[in-house]
Amino acid sequence: MPNERYRPVPFVDTAGLTREEWLEYRKHGFGASDMPVVMESSEYKSVLALFQEKVSRRPKEELDRMVAERREREAEEGSPLPPLFGTQELIIDPNEDINLPAECGHALEPVIGKYLSRKMGVPIYKDTMMYAHPHYPFLLVDLDFMAICPDPQTGELCRRVIVECKNVTHWKENDVAFGPFYHHIIQCRAAMCVMNADEAIIAYLCDNNDGSFYAYRIYRDYDKEAELIQAAKTLWLNHIQKEILPFPTVPSDAARRELAEYAFSDYRYALPQDFSEENLSELASRYIEAKAAANEQNQVTEDYKAVLEELEIQLAPYLFSKKELVCGDLTLRWKQQKRRSMDYDAFKLAYPLLYARYVTDNISTSFEVKVKKGAAGKSKKKEAA
Repeated sequence: MPNERYRPVPFVDTAGLTREEWLEYRKHGFGASDMPVVMESSEYKSVLALFQEKVSRRPKEELDRMVAERREREAEEGSPLPPLFGTQELIIDPNEDINLPAECGHALEPVIGKYLSRKMGVPIYKDTMMYAHPHYPFLLVDLDFMAICPDPQTGELCRRVIVECKNVTHWKENDVAFGPFYHHIIQCRAAMCVMNADEAIIAYLCDNNDGSFYAYRIYRDYDKEAELIQAAKTLWLNHIQKEILPFPTVPSDAARRELAEYAFSDYRYALPQDFSEENLSELASRYIEAKAAANEQNQVTEDYKAVLEELEIQLAPYLFSKKELVCGDLTLRWKQQKRRSMDYDAFKLAYPLLYARYVTDNISTSFEVKVKKGAAGKSKKKEAA
């Protein structure tokens, strides 16, 4: 309820957890970064992928026991004897997957937090606890930082403000300059909901200098928060707990990719009750009508394209376990394209001799003429004079 004072419930202390253990605990609810996916506002993941991630969770009691056993085992084994000269530490397993943007973002969080603290002149703390909402335990949050700001009336440092730190590519700096991204706003609203906080700050670093730093305040909105809670409640209780597939409704590259991946995988979960041949016929009729209307104009406008893409996303699940499906005048089939690619830069680093022997760099030469910016305008001014 609005203005209700409650305290978040400690779920697990993440200090000392391995990344794999941390990810396992996150499967027990929707973290703040999951909420854009729940609201189908993420370009990176769909509700189908989120569903598959969460249904694979282990019981929390089992996770707690595994972590305790791992820590006890490490304590008994102790540290191996260091080599003769200095110490050696394996930074990363070469067989381990790495997402460079995500790793950079995580590594730069303390830098962004420290810079924000200096800019604002207030202390910023790291809380290693993962929290759950007291009334909606499937809502979790793992904070970047918490700032302690002065009370507007008394000046006392007592006001808790959530801090989200984002490192984004410089290509997106123009977008960031106009305001925070919508999916980051959703993330902040979810965090404020769990922590019962009235304010959050999103801090962006787009490069490595002062001019590429941006910070925005987000204030609590109970109406928007209620929408987040309802969407999360529906997905968790009606789909994840019952292991009934949710289907993406918003067209995106992630939705198309993950529908196809699921169709060709060995995973099989229960289908929703409204997943019927009758609904298939209705969707097929609507698609044929929309396509015919677009063809009458001899072009598919943006409006028609959006309608057709939305219907295609809704039709795709009917192709699960099938290569082709015919419904009246409509034929549905999966289209696969095989493409072979190679990371030449990585190959050159790993096998420089083989690269030099088998890879040829073809260099072509062309003629280019460029006019220096502003030069054309200067010459016109001279002619006028």
